[in-house]
This record gives sequence, C-alpha cells and structure tokens, in this order.
Amino acid sequence: MNLIFNSVEQVRSFVNFSGDVGHEQLSPSFRPAQRFLSTFVGNQLLDQLGENGATNPDEEELLNLVGVPMAALVLLRYASLNTARITDLGLMRTQTADTNDAFEWQVDRMTRSLQNTIFDGIEQLLEFLAQNLDTFPAYKESEEYKQEKSKLIPSAAIFNRYYNIKSSRLIFSTLAASMRTAESSVRRMLGDKLTGLLGTSLTDKQADQLDAARRALVYLTVARALRERLVSITEDGVQVLAISQSLTTNYRSAPSDKSLERSITYFDEQSSRFLSELAGLINDTPSNPSPEASGGSPIINRPIVSF
Repeated sequence: MNLIFNSVEQVRSFVNFSGDVGHEQLSPSFRPAQRFLSTFVGNQLLDQLGENGATNPDEEELLNLVGVPMAALVLLRYASLNTARITDLGLMRTQTADTNDAFEWQVDRMTRSLQNTIFDGIEQLLEFLAQNLDTFPAYKESEEYKQEKSKLIPSAAIFNRYYNIKSSRLIFSTLAASMRTAESSVRRMLGDKLTGLLGTSLTDKQADQLDAARRALVYLTVARALRERLVSITEDGVQVLAISQSLTTNYRSAPSDKSLERSITYFDEQSSRFLSELAGLINDTPSNPSPEASGGSPIINRPIVSF
C-alpha cells in the first residue's frame, strides 16, 4: 500500500489540531484510515494516488477531496486510542499533573464532528468520481464502484429525494444493511426490467418505474430499520442510534411500544402503497391504494422521540 499521508503536515493542512502532536503519534493511523476509505473507492485508486501524487489538475482536486475524510479518520483513530495509554500496568488515563482529560460530552461532540466530516467528505468524493469516471479508470473498474452502481439507491443524495436524512452519508451508511435486505423484494418484483432501470438512458415509463421502485425501497428500508431500532424518526429528521448521540442539553425519552408499533404500521402502509404503484407500472394496470395507505395514518403529524 502506497500511503497518501506520510507526514503530520499533510494531515494538518486539512484538519486543525494541537501543535505538540507529532509524526510518532499520528503515523500509526495513516494505514487504517486509508484502508477504511478504500472500502468506498477501491484500493487501486488510492494506491496510485499515494505512489504518484497529483500530476495534473484533476488529480490535484481528487487529492484535496481524499484528504478531508482521510485527515479526519486519522485524528478520530488517534483521539480514540489516545484517550487512554497502554502501559505495563494496564490501561492508564492520559491525565497529567498539569492537564485533565476531556469530559465525556466533549469527546462525544468532537467524535460526532469528525464523523460528520468523514462521511460528508466521502459523499463529495464519490460524487466527484462519478462525474469523472473516464478520468479515473481505477475507480470505474473497481468492485466498489460496480457495487454502488448496481444499487437502486446508490447515494445519500438520492435517498434524500424521497425521505429527508439531510443528505447524510453517515445515516445512509447506517441504513445500508436494512436497505440491502429490503431491496431484494423490490428486485424480485422488477424481474428482468431491473437491468433497464439501472441504465443511463431511460424512457418516460422507465423513469416512472424507477421513481416508484426507489420510493417503495425507501419506505421499506425505514420500516425495517425501525423494527431493528437502528434509527429513530424525530421532528429533526432521522437520528442514527449507535452513532449520533444527543448532547447533554437535549433530553429524550423512549417511545411507548404502542407509538413504535403505530410508526411501523404507517411505514408498512406506505411501503404497500408504493409497491402497489410499482406493480401497476410494471403490469400496465392501475393501482388503487386504500385510504390508509394513501397517508391516512394518525401518526403522520405526531413527532416520535429517540429511543
């Protein structure tokens, strides 16, 4: 692996941190950070960039886009490991006679900020690469790109057209497992029409079918995620449970089982509605969703709190 980051100065050009952090402390995080990023864009592209650097304006822009999530990944890993030291006596806190370690809420806030920087940076990087496929064949030919391209909803931005997740790649990645399972049902319904919908030139009918398929998939995904309690839906949008923790000033209580069941019922009804519409588009028959499936759920205007 040819590392993109080889010095502290490279990391510092993208993210601010204390001046007394040196190469010895940060360098162990360079390789894991690049390996994590390669799961989105492929190892070959990053390896080439690490070996040759930026030799033209396109590669210079790519390097700048790669640097943002990479630097945040390096610091996030360093901060997580440096919260305690491994010594011959076991784990020791990093507190000294002159300084205290951070409060837990400060660590949580910093972690959340770095995570958002990472996933926002990845979203921008993927968007840039998708618009410049011929310029970067290493990405175009990678399994990571082929897998992304084969999805009905390949990005957080497209998911956000149907349900507001603030275009967050962080939330989108957390929903990925639920969406992958939900997508299998939609794919079976589409059958041999699926290949045409994943192309670049769609007829008006295919565009309508793809829109209906994506809408159904979004609601199937949210319903499944609610069942698995991966996310909660609040008046502020989607909260990712194991990642996006509320600040100490934001107090939330768990919903009752009845409220949770009503929310799941609503999303099931919406899923049925859009699947019905999709079936009608595929079979050229009109769909007649029930009033309940058309948005008559009593919880539509009722906020649901985190659990």
